[in-house]
Amino acid sequence: MFLENYLSIDESLCYVQKGIDEKSSIKRSAKTIIKNAIDLLELRPVFKFAGYAILFKTVNDKTSKNSTEYKQVCRLSGYFYDSSVFYPRDYETSTHFSNLDESFFHSSEAIVDELVDSICITTHYLKNIYDNDGYHSHLDRDSKIKAFDFEPNEYLNLSSKRPVFSDFHQENRCAVQVPRENVFFKINELDYIINSFQESNSKIEFSLNEENMSLQTKNKKLSKRIDYLEQQLSTTLENEGQGDSLLILGAVMNCVVDIAKLNYTQQALIDAILSKYGNITGISESTLKKKFAESKKDIKQRLI
Repeated sequence: MFLENYLSIDESLCYVQKGIDEKSSIKRSAKTIIKNAIDLLELRPVFKFAGYAILFKTVNDKTSKNSTEYKQVCRLSGYFYDSSVFYPRDYETSTHFSNLDESFFHSSEAIVDELVDSICITTHYLKNIYDNDGYHSHLDRDSKIKAFDFEPNEYLNLSSKRPVFSDFHQENRCAVQVPRENVFFKINELDYIINSFQESNSKIEFSLNEENMSLQTKNKKLSKRIDYLEQQLSTTLENEGQGDSLLILGAVMNCVVDIAKLNYTQQALIDAILSKYGNITGISESTLKKKFAESKKDIKQRLI
């Protein structure tokens, strides 16, 4: 019943890949997304374990400064969160579970997610006594102490072998090895990762679309501006070229009267031009008369 809400590593990879492919046009590797989510503590792997664990408890005396620290050794089985992933001093995460290609993972501290079975073996305790003589401690062990309840977010030290103590310290403490097939992820947490990825990509796509539309609008305005400037330049060059021609022609028309014979007329000049160059396309009597008139008008305006 418990595993109905969980998927194995390979099932989780397929589940997340399908989810992001269906909901996003941006292609990303499910393995990368899950790894990043584990490193950011957004996704916690759950692993199946059967072995030994040490449960820590501290009970304070309400009427004094006295307290008792308990280390209860249990033999148990169930499903656990790896809790040795966060180091507040460094603000970093470090867990073997983020590399999903491993055949085995390691965990030394865990939190109970689902307990299948447990039995208390023995309890080591340290009494801290404050009295008139000062402070002193007393170590003892009692297998008859009632088994403690496992509370939420309560840390356990896991061990594949029965813990051995010297005074109040465990001598054979080491991380347990967890096979890959015993690691799972909650489906609802995977759904959260998929939806978070979709929302993030939607924001990115929306931003890109807005920027694209803005660029298109700017490009259209720029193209119109370029067309306008090209037209202005063409008109200016045309006018400047025509203006220079009219200016020179106007000067010639005004000066030819001074140096020509007394019987000079514009019609005589036109006739002379036509007799010499009348066979050239673009030179005709009407064209000459028009250009002569324009040139005279142009130079007159420049002299004002």
